Amino acid sequence: GSAIMSTDYRNDQPPVTEFGDWVRNDDGSLTLTLTEGPSGAYAEPIEITFAVNPDGSLTATDYDTAIFGDSGLELTPVSGG
Repeated sequence: GSAIMSTDYRNDQPPVTEFGDWVRNDDGSLTLTLTEGPSGAYAEPIEITFAVNPDGSLTATDYDTAIFGDSGLELTPVSGG
């Protein structure tokens, strides 16, 4: 399906909005592939694999720490509009 990810780096800058697609894997995890950001299409897609938590939040299990840091990455779902 289609995906939009908004990331607030808590650096007094507006959140970064990225676009891409997601798939549910056979083991129940999700893989998010981000293909476009604020400046347009990425030269190389960014791929993140998430475990799905009982509350609907997502915890990254495989991601690029050079981009997102090594403190962990957890996403909370919000309603689309």
